[in-house]
Amino acid sequence: MSISALVAPHMGTFQQGIAAFQSPEPPYGRGGGTPATRYLQQECLTHLALSSVTDRAFTPSITISPNGQAANHALFRSLWGGDMVASKALFGTTTVDLTHTFARIGRNNLFWVDPCDTQAFIDNTTDATTSWYLEAISNPAGRVADLEALYGEAKKRGVLLVMDITLAAGMPKFDPLQYADVLTVSLTKQAGGGQNFNMGGAVIVKNDIEWDRFSPKLSELQHYFTTASGLQIPSNPLAALVSKIGLHEGVNCIPPTIALSIANSLPHLKGNVERMCQNALMVAELLDNHPKVDRVQLAGYNTDTENDKRMRRYFGETHFVLLADLKGGFEATSKFIDSEELLHAVALGQAETAISNPASSTHRQYPKDKLAAMGFNEGTIRMSIGCEEPDELKASILRALAL
Repeated sequence: MSISALVAPHMGTFQQGIAAFQSPEPPYGRGGGTPATRYLQQECLTHLALSSVTDRAFTPSITISPNGQAANHALFRSLWGGDMVASKALFGTTTVDLTHTFARIGRNNLFWVDPCDTQAFIDNTTDATTSWYLEAISNPAGRVADLEALYGEAKKRGVLLVMDITLAAGMPKFDPLQYADVLTVSLTKQAGGGQNFNMGGAVIVKNDIEWDRFSPKLSELQHYFTTASGLQIPSNPLAALVSKIGLHEGVNCIPPTIALSIANSLPHLKGNVERMCQNALMVAELLDNHPKVDRVQLAGYNTDTENDKRMRRYFGETHFVLLADLKGGFEATSKFIDSEELLHAVALGQAETAISNPASSTHRQYPKDKLAAMGFNEGTIRMSIGCEEPDELKASILRALAL
């Protein structure tokens, strides 16, 4: 294979080239059509979309982007024209991007609701609503919606259920396209090998959606696919639109070497996440019994709340991201982080445990009352538990708490 074929795939005959521009992934997508990226697409479908690939007639369409936020942004832009009901328990940067994108493009209404309140999604849905959006496991508080009920209600109303599955990727029981029409995922985290050397993201769209129902409401879709002969809707117009908008806004490129690296990491995803979750359970038990710790939050951990029941039903026994409130508040949190026993980083899904203070970093734009509504405060530590040897991890945490 020539080097040029890796970066500029051949378009075939003249007529094939014309047809390619109506495909979900245009050939000029710079990396979108390389063999490396196509390999990554297949690995994503195999290890992230799971059972949906068993029926070849409905194999999802997938678009690769440089990171998860780029994937979300291209999707938000693609949904222009319809109203959205969104979870108010999202990652901070996602909330900002979603808010600003909808405000900038106009002609959309955006309603914020508790992700665990299915009725709130229903109550805020009108004839203009085209999508409901949430994170499968909210970042960082670990909120879990009743996914089966939510998806069923979305189907009844002809609404697309869009779900960011980043923190759920690799969870042992999760089969995401059973509960959503469209998935976004950051491949920078545990799905990309957990070291943040690899930057990538993806949008996965089901192929059995009745697009005629949505096309009149989505202004961007009509804009991109109207030709001199009228509206020419591709087989999967949302996937095609995400790809085209991603290209035009410069958020649709990924180097072939990075695509190959992420693809090669995906077969190890479930094994890594299983170990991370086991370590997280050990850390939760350690912190829960420590005199310097006020509270520990870990989805699924040793409680019988509705949230934990949903965690175990859809994903597995526990997660790998936990929150801890230290006695002494922000000052105690500062000392814990400054011990340098653990990696101080906002990264998630690392092979190495990473700690941060969301209130001063990823969620710094929120006032105290909003932080409390999300389930944490100014002194809360977020810990993304890694794959270290349990005894070594335990010793590092105890040394940090001793200061």
